[in-house]
Amino acid sequence: MENHTMVAEFILLGFPSIQKVRVLIFVGVLVIYFLTVTGNIIIVATVAYDSTLHKPMYFFLGNLSFLGIIYVSSTIPKLLANLLAVKKSISLAGCKAQAFSHFFLGATEFFLLTAMAYDRYMAICHPLHYHTIMSTRVCIQLAGGSWFGGLMTVLVQTILVFRLPFCGPNIINHFYCDVGPLLKLACTNTRPIEWIVFIIATVVVFSNSLLTVVSYIFIISTVMRIPSASGRQKAFSTCIAHLVVVVMLYGAITFIYVRPTGHSSLNMNKVVSLLNTLVTPLLNPFIYTLRNKEVKDALKKREQRMGSGSGNQSSVKEFVFLSFPVYREMQILLFVVLFLTYLLTLMGNVVILSLIWTNQSLHTPMYFFLSNLSFLDILFTTVIAPKMLSNLLAEKKIISFSGCITQTYFYFFLGTVEFILLAVMSFDRYVAICNPLRYTVIMNGRVCFLMVLGCWVGAFLSVLCPTVVISRLPFCKHAINHFFCDIAPLLEVACVNTHFIELLDFLMSSLVVLSSLMLTVVSYTYIISTILKIPSGKGRQKAFSTCASHITVVTIAYGSSIFMYVRPNQNYSLAFDKIAAILTTVSFERVNWYFVATEVRMNASAVTEFILVGIPFLYDLHRMFFVLGLFMYTVAILGNGFILVIVAIEPRLQTPMYFFLSNLAFLEICYTTTVVPKLLQTLIETRTTICFHCCMAQNFFHFTFGGTELLILTVMSFDRYLAICKPLQYPMIMTKNVCIQLSLATWYSSFIVMFFQCLLVWRMSFCASNIVDHFFCDAAPMFSLSCTDTHLSELLGLLSAVIIVILTLIFTIVSYIYIISTIMRIPSTVGRKKAFSTCTSHLTVVSILYSALMIMYVRPTLHSSSRLTRVLAVLNTSLIPMLNPFIYTIRNAEVKTAVSNAIYKKRKFLKEEFLTVSKKVVMTNTSAVTEFVLLGFPLLYNAHILCFSVFLVMYSLSMLGNGFILTIVMIDQKLQTPMYGFLCNLAFLEICYTSIVVPKLLETFISTRTTICYHCCMAQIFFIFSFGAIQLFLLTIMAFDRYIAICKPLRYTVIMTKNVCIQLAMGCWLGGFLYNFFEAVLVWTLPFCEKNVLDHYFCDIGPVLSLSCGDTHLLEFLGLLSAISIVVITLFLIVVSYVYIISAILRIPSVSGRKKAFSTCTSHLTVVSILYGAIAFMYVRPNVHSSFHFSKAVAILNTVLAPMLNPFIYTIRNVEVKQAFRRAVHKTGGALKEKIFSGRMAVFFVVGLLMYITTIMGNGFILVIVAIEPRLQTPMYIFLSNLAFLEICYTTTVVPKLLQTLIVRQTTICFVCCMMQGFFHFILGTTELFILTAMAFDRYLAICKPLQYPMIMTRHVCIQMSLATWYSSFSIMFFQSLIVWRLPFCGSNVVDHFYCDIGPVLSLACVDIRLIESLGLLSSVILVISTLVLTVVSYIFIITTILRIPSAAGRKKAFSTCTSHLTVVSILYGAIIFMYVRPNVHASSRTSRVVAILNTVLTPMLNPFIYTIRNLEVKEAVRNMIYKKRQNDHPKHHKSQGVMDTDSAEADDSSDEEEAGSNPASSGVSPEEEPPTVPEEEEFPAAAQEVSNITTVTEFILLGIPYLHDLHSVFFVVGLLMYITTIMGNGLIIVIVRLNQQLHTPMYYFLSNLSFLEIWYTTTVLPKMLETFLKARTTISLHCCLVQSFFHFFLGITEFLILSAMSFDRYIAICKPLHYATIMSKQLCSLLALGSWSLGFVVIFTQAVLLLKLPFCAGNVIDHYYCDIGPILKLACADTSLVEFLGLLGTVTIIPSSFLFTVVSYIYIISTILRIPSSKGRQKAFSTCASHLTVVTILYGAVLFMYSKPTAHSSFSFNKVVSVLNTVLTPLLNPFIYTIRNKEVKAALKKVIAK
Repeated sequence: MENHTMVAEFILLGFPSIQKVRVLIFVGVLVIYFLTVTGNIIIVATVAYDSTLHKPMYFFLGNLSFLGIIYVSSTIPKLLANLLAVKKSISLAGCKAQAFSHFFLGATEFFLLTAMAYDRYMAICHPLHYHTIMSTRVCIQLAGGSWFGGLMTVLVQTILVFRLPFCGPNIINHFYCDVGPLLKLACTNTRPIEWIVFIIATVVVFSNSLLTVVSYIFIISTVMRIPSASGRQKAFSTCIAHLVVVVMLYGAITFIYVRPTGHSSLNMNKVVSLLNTLVTPLLNPFIYTLRNKEVKDALKKREQRMGSGSGNQSSVKEFVFLSFPVYREMQILLFVVLFLTYLLTLMGNVVILSLIWTNQSLHTPMYFFLSNLSFLDILFTTVIAPKMLSNLLAEKKIISFSGCITQTYFYFFLGTVEFILLAVMSFDRYVAICNPLRYTVIMNGRVCFLMVLGCWVGAFLSVLCPTVVISRLPFCKHAINHFFCDIAPLLEVACVNTHFIELLDFLMSSLVVLSSLMLTVVSYTYIISTILKIPSGKGRQKAFSTCASHITVVTIAYGSSIFMYVRPNQNYSLAFDKIAAILTTVSFERVNWYFVATEVRMNASAVTEFILVGIPFLYDLHRMFFVLGLFMYTVAILGNGFILVIVAIEPRLQTPMYFFLSNLAFLEICYTTTVVPKLLQTLIETRTTICFHCCMAQNFFHFTFGGTELLILTVMSFDRYLAICKPLQYPMIMTKNVCIQLSLATWYSSFIVMFFQCLLVWRMSFCASNIVDHFFCDAAPMFSLSCTDTHLSELLGLLSAVIIVILTLIFTIVSYIYIISTIMRIPSTVGRKKAFSTCTSHLTVVSILYSALMIMYVRPTLHSSSRLTRVLAVLNTSLIPMLNPFIYTIRNAEVKTAVSNAIYKKRKFLKEEFLTVSKKVVMTNTSAVTEFVLLGFPLLYNAHILCFSVFLVMYSLSMLGNGFILTIVMIDQKLQTPMYGFLCNLAFLEICYTSIVVPKLLETFISTRTTICYHCCMAQIFFIFSFGAIQLFLLTIMAFDRYIAICKPLRYTVIMTKNVCIQLAMGCWLGGFLYNFFEAVLVWTLPFCEKNVLDHYFCDIGPVLSLSCGDTHLLEFLGLLSAISIVVITLFLIVVSYVYIISAILRIPSVSGRKKAFSTCTSHLTVVSILYGAIAFMYVRPNVHSSFHFSKAVAILNTVLAPMLNPFIYTIRNVEVKQAFRRAVHKTGGALKEKIFSGRMAVFFVVGLLMYITTIMGNGFILVIVAIEPRLQTPMYIFLSNLAFLEICYTTTVVPKLLQTLIVRQTTICFVCCMMQGFFHFILGTTELFILTAMAFDRYLAICKPLQYPMIMTRHVCIQMSLATWYSSFSIMFFQSLIVWRLPFCGSNVVDHFYCDIGPVLSLACVDIRLIESLGLLSSVILVISTLVLTVVSYIFIITTILRIPSAAGRKKAFSTCTSHLTVVSILYGAIIFMYVRPNVHASSRTSRVVAILNTVLTPMLNPFIYTIRNLEVKEAVRNMIYKKRQNDHPKHHKSQGVMDTDSAEADDSSDEEEAGSNPASSGVSPEEEPPTVPEEEEFPAAAQEVSNITTVTEFILLGIPYLHDLHSVFFVVGLLMYITTIMGNGLIIVIVRLNQQLHTPMYYFLSNLSFLEIWYTTTVLPKMLETFLKARTTISLHCCLVQSFFHFFLGITEFLILSAMSFDRYIAICKPLHYATIMSKQLCSLLALGSWSLGFVVIFTQAVLLLKLPFCAGNVIDHYYCDIGPILKLACADTSLVEFLGLLGTVTIIPSSFLFTVVSYIYIISTILRIPSSKGRQKAFSTCASHLTVVTILYGAVLFMYSKPTAHSSFSFNKVVSVLNTVLTPLLNPFIYTIRNKEVKAALKKVIAK
């Protein structure tokens, strides 16, 4: 049949959805292609060159590598061309050739891999016959057969396919000519051809796979018979590479091709095909070389031979550059100039690349070639300049042999590319000017790409041969008279005649230069002739201007190159050539971009000046802020000037640290002077202008100085690193010369970085508004005024800011990591403190600076200028430069010493005694105390938990109350008055005041030893007294406000304006801080030598002064004086105000008027009375040595009670506040009604919140316990702490928003927040997988290699692995998240999930997302499978190792260390695999969401319990921590276990002897041997007991029911049947109620709760009872026993409460039937049930905690069949009265109250029933209560008999029988009681059975 095709070419669609990132993908694919070709060429060359690799295995490997080169070259070049081309076409012949070669090479690869499998089979299974069988001839035949087989396999199907007619569409939905898309385009039936292709492919794949599998079956069986493990490993290692390649190939091919239909969707096929075409050939060289010793040895040999000249006899391994010996004295200057030029070159060409790539109008051939030229210039100058610059500063200017050859090659390769590219650009100009109408047709995208590709390939081939010849020359000399490896100097040091090479180089250079020059000259001849024909002068000028830059560059390039290289003689002087080379390699590249950049844009700005808005929201206070700003500016200038002067005049400060500090001080002067004067001008002038050039200069210097500051701080951190980490080498490294160079480099680098950014701003057009919305010319407001596109400038600004900030920050952090690690290794505390003190100032400055800069500048958008940004800018430009001198000098002993010396030199006339005293004050003021111990309230130690709870409640009330005042005043307009403004200030002050003191107070109650650092104590003193003074001032101002309001009401609004109120409030705060500042400084300078115990709960001035070892009389006097002054003055003003107020009130005629006026003052008067009463009692006395017990109690009133009461005082009787609150509630009421969900959502919200809190606390507990316990500083717990921290972050990313969705109907999230949530969710999830894999590896090493474990898993390795997990997950997810971030979302914005999951978010995108889905699926599968495989492999080795342990105890112990990890891994992978391992993003079922909730909420909550409940090490660490705390707090109680009465002790001993019989160990020591107790102080009577709380009992023995021992089998069977019946009966009730809609009523809802409770109640007890029947000795661990006891009583109490709720339900149903449905709503039922469970938990929790803390050191036999409270208390060896009392209290509270409630309910029920007239009605009503009454009677009867008594010493014989009834019989009977006579349940059951 003839081919009647009408199609001449095909269109390859490729990947249409990646058009926006096609350039990025082009670069990536090109790099991979280059690496693939290079890697496979290396393998082919190595195998061919190295005789040791002339083996069959490597012969086939060479064939495979050669095939890989051809295979990847058959498709990838076309893919690269289509990525950049507009029309992605391929001719019919090209398509045929591509399809044939692709499938031919693919089939050949299968055959080759099969031959390699056969080779491995022979080598391992028949090693003796291997060389005989696998001869060279056989290998050639096998290889040839593979190629021939591949040819014949594909030939038939290719002929069949291309004989098909193609007469319709010609678009192939693939990136190459694949069979499937081609068959879709045929005009005839292709089913037979599909089957032929399918059959051939199946035969090839399956036959080869079968042969490979059979070969490996024999190989594995042979390997397993090798006796030694090393032999097995060695044999199998020769197959690993081949196996990996086989698996990758067969997996991809099977997925793509082994199916007949050609009409399926090819989206996934394309991705897999691309990976198969690109990645597999790329990985083959690495797979076959990384773990192949023979190949690596061959490569090393080759490298060594290359390094020594290969075949040459050269002994030269490196060269030395002579460079410029004449200019050695000027090397620093030369370095600076060349470095500046190099940076300008790089940045200029980068600017050109960015402009061309981002601007659509520059996507023309001319700029395409220009971008290539710029990219080439970057590479060209980078080949030479870095090495030249490093050699200018280095003493030994060397370069390795291989480095020299590489430099030579790339230098000439890139130079040749440049010549050819310039010729191509001249041709482009020729076509544009001489053939303008045909320009776009001739210079299309495909032609341009092919021309550029020809430039690079042609240069590569032309330079390759001379470079290879030079690399094989022998070299006898090693000195090169040049600054880089040029050909001429290199040939001079050769040992042989080089005339031939010189001639060859001359010919090649002449050919390239002359041919390209001739093409350029001819082009410009035509260009000039055409230009001269243009009639108008303007037209000629315009045409010639497009060529001017190119002509200039061509002239410079050809001039310098012809001068240097176009001559063969190498014996001339190279001095002048060096200068020309510098111009060519460095300066010339800068000229390139400069000439071109002048064509891009000119600044057409019509604006000559700008108007600075300043800070308009501070306009009312401009004078005050002007004074404050002027003061700060003056202080900054003086302070930094002082540092400059003192460093300059003091020889002791002539060190590197102070040299950089002086640089920083000078910079701060310049920095603040750049901005602050103009800021001050904006504060005093109504219109502040700045000229255009001044604005540009301010912008430039502001950012230059800012960048310099970052760099200087980085250099200072490096200086500190050397000083601390390398102190011996510090003087040699940080020489004066190095310091100057570093300082110059910081200034110079910042200048360069900021120059280009400011240049771009300078060249922008400003043609509209000229109002700068800032107080200086910041970049963002400037960009917002430009009338041109500023996106590139913004991007470059953001890029430079991020680079500078992040790089300097990373360098600083790394420096401090090394510093801290070095400091921690210093043995003495004093040494560590001294070393760290040299860094504190620098750390403070760095923290302040980076915080401000990151908030202000590390973002690209420039349309936002918030108040916060401006305030931060003011702080950054004014406050930080002012603070730096103080930070670096106040606590710097060297600076203070230098100041003292300077003063001493300048004032010699002062007396020597005065100087000695002054110096003593300055020099000896170094406190030996680093922390203080706060005693708190030792008298309240026994009630510390109660006190903690009380004060925590008071603190919470204080915060909530004052926060309520702040909120209500801010949101209600009617409260925007002076009185409430001052009240807001007071409320905010109370929050700060109480937060200074109360947290430390709470710590004294829960911590056994509360410490506070020295500086924290001083700060607390300062803030306490400052806030106290502010409070007095505020109350005085409020009294003045009341005076004006009552005495001068008409003038009130005029006097108390908003401006006046703000000034008064600020005056209060400023005055309070200034009042206490000097006294705090004096206290700070006091010496504290020995004592550090403060008899207080906070750092009060009195106790602190009493500990000082200096004279404090002056301070006491000043403190008394200031206290009396402020208290008396403010009190006097308040009294005077109220005298006037009362007199004015008394003049009001009406009583109601007087009452109303006075009511506005009562709250203020109450607060004043409380405050002044407490203050006067505590502080108005100088003596600090008196007892503080009562003072502390009064201080509580002032610091805790008063802040709590103030909100109530100001709101309870305040009508305006109450009305405002009602208005706020009314406004939000409607919205709340719409937004709040039903009661079920409230229940889920509470549950979710509790789980979230539990997660945070549990994982936080793990972090704390691992951090503070030395025994847990092991690799396993380091990873566990990482996992705990990750879980906190992970659950915090999702759960808060989930909780919001539960209580708000429509929950919104901003776009950026959604992207960030998705990003962090997947980063943390990925990190969790990596951490669990690392933990699996840790367990593998610990169990399989225990002897090497400490050496392998060092702390350093653990930290590296942890960092690697976080970094890897960030790297993996960053690009995927970036792609999602860039997607357009233009339709719906409803995410069908409770967080921003990738699936629902992608479903909202309005573009094709299938590729992104595929990539996401691929990365997920790779990540999950790889980590899972590593984990599984680790556990395979672990299990095999454990099974080899001989003893069962050893195996159990080894496996127990892995159970927690295995549990977490199972849960995590189960959820992850269920949720994410699928690409479809449009399905979001309920099951997926439930699993997602479990994964994000439940799993992080369970992890702490999984890792701690059965972890002995963690539990022992907790016990040790508690025990050590108690020992540290009460050392005097360590000698004995407690103070007990002798008689009672003897009685206890006798009772123990009676019970224990002949077992003396049960009682410890005999009474005669018991050491006498030492009488001690009784300050802490409970401490002694708690210290001895270390139980020696680890398990209990349950006696069960011994008198039934003979019938144990019968009772076991009976008990088991009863237990099964109980479970099934109650489970049946739950199922029936759940399935039947008619039973969805309150009564059956409570019944299902009761049934669920009965299942757990009987399960808690009965299994252990059954065990007592089967075993002679039934034991239960201590913790299991306590857990059983807890759940038994928790469920029992809950049962009482549920039965009470059921009685209430019956009361409503019978007594109020009409209101029943309204009252017993679903929400109320849920709340009643939840309340029952919660109250049951709360009631028993305290008792359970106390029971857990009891010591059990005597007997361990429990006379019961479960852990009842009575028998347990009998075994405790401590006083159990409190536990018994609490148990009795709970029993008495719950049982009588619930019983009384039930009885009362039934009284009403019975009375109502008796009023029913008909007996049938009465019977029917009562029948609904009969079941409930029966259960209540049984339960209360049994429980009242057993537990309503506190003593634990009674006989339990009869109790056991009653307990059996309660725990076994009652749960069994409940289902029968509730169902046998219940018609509704029986009817529902019949319906279920019928269905």
